Amino acid sequence: MDRLRETAEKYAKEGGSGFEIPGGLTSKLGELASSFSWRDRSYAQLAGDAVRAFNDGKSLDALGSLNKLGTSRLTPGQMELFKEAKLLADVYVLERDFAAAGSTTRGPLANSLRSIRDGDYAAVVPQLQQLRQQAELSEEQTGVLSGLVDQYQEWAKTEEDDS
Repeated sequence: MDRLRETAEKYAKEGGSGFEIPGGLTSKLGELASSFSWRDRSYAQLAGDAVRAFNDGKSLDALGSLNKLGTSRLTPGQMELFKEAKLLADVYVLERDFAAAGSTTRGPLANSLRSIRDGDYAAVVPQLQQLRQQAELSEEQTGVLSGLVDQYQEWAKTEEDDS
């Protein structure tokens, strides 16, 4: 869905919230949106909604759209694209929304990012919980962390069940 990619790039250049979405995330969401047939355009719309929400600085809404997409009936290939996009989105949100949260959050934030990038979902959970407890957070930040904790607990359980 080239239009999605073009819209995201245009939005990032023209302002939106002033936060630039990383090209890898935009590309992965575009690739995921393109994987749906015309009958599944509501799924592609969820990817588009996520891009718009990211551009507007609404992380909770963006992750909510992606989470809805993740619970849809996806093919194995689409699920792989979804997970890649979701991991990029999670890293983007944590880096953008929590980097300025204070010095007490640097350790848990850095450890969370490292665990996500390493695919160690079980290790992410306590780090995110520690971040949630140590920082003075907005309601949106608390919601983002709660959603991420739930997601990574589920992903860690799935990995454990598969092994």
